[in-house]
Amino acid sequence: MFLFLLYFCAGCGRKKKETFVQTVYGEDNTVKSDADGADGGETMKSGEDPAENQICVFVCGAVVNEGVYYLPEGARVIDAVRAAGGYSEDADTRYVNQAEHVHDAERVAIPTREEAVRMRSEEEASQDKTEQTESGLININTASKTELMQIPGIGENKAERIISYRENHGEFGSCEEIKNVSGIGSGIYEGLRDYITVE
Repeated sequence: MFLFLLYFCAGCGRKKKETFVQTVYGEDNTVKSDADGADGGETMKSGEDPAENQICVFVCGAVVNEGVYYLPEGARVIDAVRAAGGYSEDADTRYVNQAEHVHDAERVAIPTREEAVRMRSEEEASQDKTEQTESGLININTASKTELMQIPGIGENKAERIISYRENHGEFGSCEEIKNVSGIGSGIYEGLRDYITVE
């Protein structure tokens, strides 16, 4: 009788263990929570990282809700903005490339319209300075008004006339053609010819 009871208990133990394994991993080797087993919720394969194929980004600036958000891999700036509740009323929606991909741990900053104006101005000034520094000369075909005003003898009015001439007649074919601009004669040209280029 004692041996029979011992054998019966051992069999129950094995049965309980088998039942437990089946409940946790399932017959198709998927991990299930207790709730999953009860209501048929989503399953996750054994050993799979829940955060796999996700990225974490910080969305800030001119959005409704600044914060850290988890997005699927391959998400773009517009997806990050939508996760943050969309753009705020003062956002400049054209400054940032909305179609650009975002990456894990990236900071997605959306500027306001006022901030975007300032940043564009700073970028333009930086570009003008770089172009001038590389050649040592100012390209009168591409120079902004600010850059043209750095040429000896060219003030704000003459800089505006140069730009207007360029817009109406196309690019200058030679440096000497700048004499066709109203207010720039041979005398002024002689003083600025060593500072300009059309390349």
